[in-house]
Amino acid sequence: MSPPQPPHPPPPRGSESRPEAVRRPPAGRLAPPVRSADADRPSPPPEGFYDGLAAVYHLIYPDWPLARRHQGEVFAALLEGEGIAPGAEILDCAAGIGTQALGLAAAGYRVTATDISPAALQRLAAEARLLHLPLQARASDIRALGAMIRNPRDAVLAIDNAIPHLLSEHQIIVALRALAAVLRPGGLLLLSMRDFDRCLDEGERPFGEGPFIHEGPPRRILYQVWDWQDERLYDAHLYITWRDEQANGDQAGGDRADGPRDGPGSWKVHHGVTRYRALRRAELARMARSAGFSQCSWMMPEESGFFQPVMIARRQ
Repeated sequence: MSPPQPPHPPPPRGSESRPEAVRRPPAGRLAPPVRSADADRPSPPPEGFYDGLAAVYHLIYPDWPLARRHQGEVFAALLEGEGIAPGAEILDCAAGIGTQALGLAAAGYRVTATDISPAALQRLAAEARLLHLPLQARASDIRALGAMIRNPRDAVLAIDNAIPHLLSEHQIIVALRALAAVLRPGGLLLLSMRDFDRCLDEGERPFGEGPFIHEGPPRRILYQVWDWQDERLYDAHLYITWRDEQANGDQAGGDRADGPRDGPGSWKVHHGVTRYRALRRAELARMARSAGFSQCSWMMPEESGFFQPVMIARRQ
């Protein structure tokens, strides 16, 4: 899942419910690539980040059901373009609450959804029941998929900056080998991540993204702060502030219920932090080839319709 990813950037999305191109920080909002005193401290575990985010993840999008349908259409088109038609067996290994998996299941694919976050998968399973979609959801670290997935799949998805949660080349290659192991020979890998090449080429690091305001309901404000630990590692702080029209100023249902009041509802804040490694596309393609993939190529957002670069590769 991505971290949310946190999304890149947090919407507003365009008319197709996808993020617009990355907005450059204003002048003076760039951080030099220096090593932080926190760089050697244990990184915040991604499962905790996504467990905490699961109940409010939909607030990231102006219209999550529309985004869900759009992303399902985007990835169904990519799969069909590679000869994988509805009815094929798909593994979404970073499924989160189902932003891609639910749309693909609705398009007729047989989807197994896994994620490191049990809370996110509980939310996904509940959403699938509401939509009457047949979908299996199982908690698993990407690196341990071989112990769970017995029957090889036609395609695997790892979407929305999931792989950059792995902070060393060794961990990434272990994960990619696990993905290759659950694919049929010639099976397809679709993997997306942020366009890190741009900030690495510029030699300076963005402080974050946003703020973004969604009118709702509920009305909400989102932004990210990126705390760079060194030239490649950063802690992404995601903040979501929303007006809870149901609340009367008590503490139920959110991380905080204090702060400004505007109308009958209180304002609540969710804050989560998770760590990423900034990867170049060529680096990740090289690791994928060493893990058993071939024909590694990248499709950019203007071509795919998805808001991050997508790597397309085949199991050898």
